[in-house]
Amino acid sequence: MWLLKVAVLDAVSPDSPSIHPSSFLLHPCHTNPFNPTTIISFDLPVASFVEREVFDVNGRNVGANLRIRPGADSGAHIGAPLQFPAGVHQIILDGSNLPSGIYLARLTVGDWSAVQKIVLLK
Repeated sequence: MWLLKVAVLDAVSPDSPSIHPSSFLLHPCHTNPFNPTTIISFDLPVASFVEREVFDVNGRNVGANLRIRPGADSGAHIGAPLQFPAGVHQIILDGSNLPSGIYLARLTVGDWSAVQKIVLLK
């Protein structure tokens, strides 16, 4: 006979002001490889301007369509820094205007920068 105990945790919204990450962190993209969209998630311990860029393997900024989840427009310029409050955030990368291939997604916050390899398969 087995006894199984299950703990139920309260669900916390990523926008909850009481939850602040302790450091900057870029999470693995979900899904990767992707077609045509993937979600880029990141943590900010304090309100910050975030620069979002996508490069091809030759280092060219491809200007992919990035928008804040759930579907809101992220602003006019992809590379232009956009201010985010402290917390957990998600950006949708839409690669429908790009050919299949390997890309690098980079987020920059002040002196901190993180890069992730992502693969678009059509």
